[in-house]
Amino acid sequence: MGRNNKNIGLAVIEIDINNSIKGLREIFNLDADFTENEEYYRDDTLKLGFNNEADRIIDELSKDEKFNNMAIEEQVEAIITYSSYFLLNNSTYCGGYETTLTQIEHCDTLVLSIAYHTGT
Repeated sequence: MGRNNKNIGLAVIEIDINNSIKGLREIFNLDADFTENEEYYRDDTLKLGFNNEADRIIDELSKDEKFNNMAIEEQVEAIITYSSYFLLNNSTYCGGYETTLTQIEHCDTLVLSIAYHTGT
């Protein structure tokens, strides 16, 4: 078997179906550039009172009627593809990803699993 230089990551995020935007915000925790690295924030993000770029993006999306009318699977994809700088949408860093959304029977919680690989 050949040498594998890929790093595999797995994120598991709980999403309350009654408040999906809060759970969807957790997707950004995969990429510190949107939560900690001010170099990737838009110039006025902090001046507008947002803690970071991730909070700003989620706020903007939550006010977007088209986004709010999307199925949860479409919302997940919209967040991941929102910016080419986002880890999962950046082909320089991420070689591929798969998402799975599971609803647990008799429960108001969805489980979003994101498996991805980085490296060459």
